[in-house]
Order: sequence, then structure tokens, then C-alpha cells
Amino acid sequence: MTFTILQVTSGYSLLKSTIDLYKYVMTAKTLGYEKLSLTDEGVLHGAIEFYNLCRSQNI
Repeated sequence: MTFTILQVTSGYSLLKSTIDLYKYVMTAKTLGYEKLSLTDEGVLHGAIEFYNLCRSQNI
């Protein structure tokens, strides 16, 4: 059984989070995660960057 955190906001959710997408994806890769989620509030600005980072790491 795999574990996936379903509520993660990035720095693109202004005043809600300071998570850097690159660090998030690289840390997940190091920990062996196979899936990730991004649930920014009210914006999709980080979606393409997040998608591309995940694809580059086979997540």
C-alpha cells in the first residue's frame, strides 16, 4: 500500500505556504514516493511546473 499526502499547498498559494515545488518533489523522490498532490488555493500558477518536475523524476 502506498501513502500519498492529499493536501499540499505551495508558495503559489499566497500567504498560505512557503513550500518550494522543486524541494517538495526532490524530497518526495528521495523518500521513495510514487505519487504527489498539489492543492493550491485559488490559483493554478504552479500546476505546469509541478507536473514537469514530477515527470522529470518519474513521479
